Amino acid sequence: MKSFKNTNGFYVYFGIQEGLKAIITDEYTESTISLLFNIDGLPLYHGSSEQFWINSGLVLHNQYECQPFIVAAYSGNSKPQSVDEFLQDFVTEASYLVQNVATIGQREFKVEIIGFSCDTPARSFIKKCKGHGGFYACERCETRGITKHKRRVYPSMNSKQRTDDSFRRQRQKEHHLEGRSPLLDITHFDPVRSVFLDSMHLFYLGNMKWILEQLLGINKKINRKCKLHTRDVKLLNSNLKILLRYVPKEFQRKTLDLDELSHWKATQYRFFLHYCGALALRNVLSKNMFRHFLLLVVACRILCNPDLCLKHTNYAKELLRKFVELLPSFYGPYSQVINNHNLIHVADDVEFTKLSLSEISAFPFENKLGKIKRKIRGKKKPVAQLVRRESEERACPIIMKKNAIHRKRDVIVNPDIPDEYAVDLESIILHGVEINTSKPNSIVQLDSNEILRITKMKREGQNIFVHGFGFKTVMDVFKFPCESTKVGIMKLGRLSRKEKIVSLKNIRKKCVLFENDSNTFAVTFLHNT
Repeated sequence: MKSFKNTNGFYVYFGIQEGLKAIITDEYTESTISLLFNIDGLPLYHGSSEQFWINSGLVLHNQYECQPFIVAAYSGNSKPQSVDEFLQDFVTEASYLVQNVATIGQREFKVEIIGFSCDTPARSFIKKCKGHGGFYACERCETRGITKHKRRVYPSMNSKQRTDDSFRRQRQKEHHLEGRSPLLDITHFDPVRSVFLDSMHLFYLGNMKWILEQLLGINKKINRKCKLHTRDVKLLNSNLKILLRYVPKEFQRKTLDLDELSHWKATQYRFFLHYCGALALRNVLSKNMFRHFLLLVVACRILCNPDLCLKHTNYAKELLRKFVELLPSFYGPYSQVINNHNLIHVADDVEFTKLSLSEISAFPFENKLGKIKRKIRGKKKPVAQLVRRESEERACPIIMKKNAIHRKRDVIVNPDIPDEYAVDLESIILHGVEINTSKPNSIVQLDSNEILRITKMKREGQNIFVHGFGFKTVMDVFKFPCESTKVGIMKLGRLSRKEKIVSLKNIRKKCVLFENDSNTFAVTFLHNT
């Protein structure tokens, strides 16, 4: 551990390669390690300014899964005063690994840095650029903000784009703070395109939270014209309670009480935006306002879906530009704040990485921060405690095996007995999600686009078959800005009485089932949790 100059904080550098040594095993057969990083602050104690700042990394590969690992940690009564000191060790090692190789055991790996997924304050900190309140705060274009109703807004949609070269030359001086970002010293690193507009903070804790606050009128700076009438708020709350009677087990927070909106977590805002919001608001908002909301829903479902994002990046970008352009019409002249302005740029992250936004989000890191906080058992020397906990875990083979990278198993069956026995299965984990015969977890979409309710699952030798009943019709819930079935939002007809038997291989996706008094809906999964 070491202390930074002019602070009372303490810092420890665990290292990128050391972190990889703890998780890379012989099961990982690739020659390249692709890394996503996150830097975030973590308050340690109630009623105290003491906080952690954690730099953590995650190996990205669609055939493997693992937990994030800690690269560096700082504790003090504020964020690190110097980003240069905080990132010095990281930048030195990252540059070395990118130019050379990482040696783990007897093997050598090429290292590729995909980028950083952080919230706005952390991005401003590591890039040494203006924060969200500045006139020149946009990280992707050179627009100049204006002040309306004491708020900074960014109405321009066609400003000159920032580039790696323009950032390094500080072409727009007003965007930069004093000095240069240490990230510029990382070999082959693009400080504009490789620092992502994280979907967790942008879509869920940003846009979706902001919209609901405007509709409910719980934010002081709202447009009274968009505030819902009390009867409409009651209707929305009622819709949510009815729709959310059956929520699959992958979603841990199964209630969306509007009275508790200020306490909602990112996962709840995500569930509202991607799954139930379009259904809950369809008879609450005016026609035009609902169509405006659908621009956001459709674009976000496209960009967060690995099957759709690469084919329809430009279409999603067009929808988001239209959404931002029309914001003042529905939410007032001060609605184009930096979070909403950033929507016109977020599709660029998909274009740059060739990954969906859900694959490069900060969710895994947020979960890791929660685990780190639980490791600190007292107020004395938190960094020293973290070092001890990490050392204890790396000395324990059971924990090491649990945290190590492992190949994703397409199918995990329960009970797991030898293939030669024919057996009824209690549950199947298919591509990371659980399917069983109980109502919340038994709804799937087949390759034929049919929706099936599973009643029985059977293994016969090496083949697995599911029995169930299909819904007679699958219809669109809305047709603007596109048919809803194209983004996995469907209205279902009656359940067929004829049993259907299909191979497990014919299941495309698990679905969330929603029912109200008169209709049944299904929405396909976008992510595993």
